[in-house]
Amino acid sequence: MGDNCFIGRRNFFSTGDFIELGDYCLTGPNCSFLNAGHVTDSPFVPYIVSGIESYGRLEIGTNCWLTSNVTIIGGVTIGFGSIVGSNSLVTESIPPLAIAMGMPARVTKLFDQDAGNWRSVNDYGVSPEEAIARHIARLPPEDEFKAAMKQKYPEVLVPQVAAGLAAGEI
Repeated sequence: MGDNCFIGRRNFFSTGDFIELGDYCLTGPNCSFLNAGHVTDSPFVPYIVSGIESYGRLEIGTNCWLTSNVTIIGGVTIGFGSIVGSNSLVTESIPPLAIAMGMPARVTKLFDQDAGNWRSVNDYGVSPEEAIARHIARLPPEDEFKAAMKQKYPEVLVPQVAAGLAAGEI
């Protein structure tokens, strides 16, 4: 787990080979990181003793926000600066600087670095797949993104409670 992270209540981690959360990650309540499961080759073997299979590496990039009730099923990468909407099921990788949501989660918005705002993948005049491919081609490397963030926010007061009026503006 990286620096300056906040893990919400009742998060569950099934690690498999490896789970990495980058710096400045934020998760809401009830997020599940499912990176391993039981072997299901035979219904005649009790699943509780059938063995474990890993889904590979699960990587969450720098400054990602997994809102609430997000489930990630292993072997995927959530790119830096991305947001995953509430009640989403992530089964495929999400590119950097993207917003994804749904069951299964699909990219709905990309951060337009020139305009400085989020834009729908349908606003680019090409297919969503082509918009995502063009977006990825223009991205800075994650280490540059992370270095800029660390320079601007070297220390972050990580709250005890993620959000609430009693906590003021955090």
